[in-house]
Amino acid sequence: MIIENNNGNIIFSRSDQCSLIYQKDVGNSYNPGIKKIEIKRQLIVTAIEQDPGITYKDLLRKTAVSNGSLSWNVKVLETQKKVRVSRSGNGNTHLYPAYLDEHICSLLTEIRREKTKEIIFVLLAAKGGYYTIKEISTAIKKAPTTTWWHLKRMHLKGIVFKKLNKKTSTYGLLDRDIIINLLSNYSSSNQFH
Repeated sequence: MIIENNNGNIIFSRSDQCSLIYQKDVGNSYNPGIKKIEIKRQLIVTAIEQDPGITYKDLLRKTAVSNGSLSWNVKVLETQKKVRVSRSGNGNTHLYPAYLDEHICSLLTEIRREKTKEIIFVLLAAKGGYYTIKEISTAIKKAPTTTWWHLKRMHLKGIVFKKLNKKTSTYGLLDRDIIINLLSNYSSSNQFH
């Protein structure tokens, strides 16, 4: 669907959630340089920039582009280095703007996990910067073994560090300032509420 507003802008929208604005050429004709496929690709890139780390399934819903068309266009955009694609072993595909580095992309993916986010908020509030597994598990209301599993994954992903004491281990955030920045900059994204 193409809609023109009163200012002479052409607004292309495949869904209510994502729209693009293009200036009209002088002389009441559509810009022949903007092909339908370019508009679709820009729609995809814009949706990814608005919600970095969006899953393929969510991008499909947000853009209302057919599955085959989205798959093809994402491959083209990845080849053109306009988007970054992360495919996990469990079948999830996350998409990011190309300008984000791999570590930031990894952090954004992990921050989307509800328990990871809860643990991050607990560690942000920690006196001295670290807590034991028992303190974290009490705060997130999960068993210590479940908390340990999440902390182990977060440790492997480079989100937390483990400090060994005589009888117990404490955990703290590795990139505290970066995580705070990501949480504040991307808190408007659907997945970060």
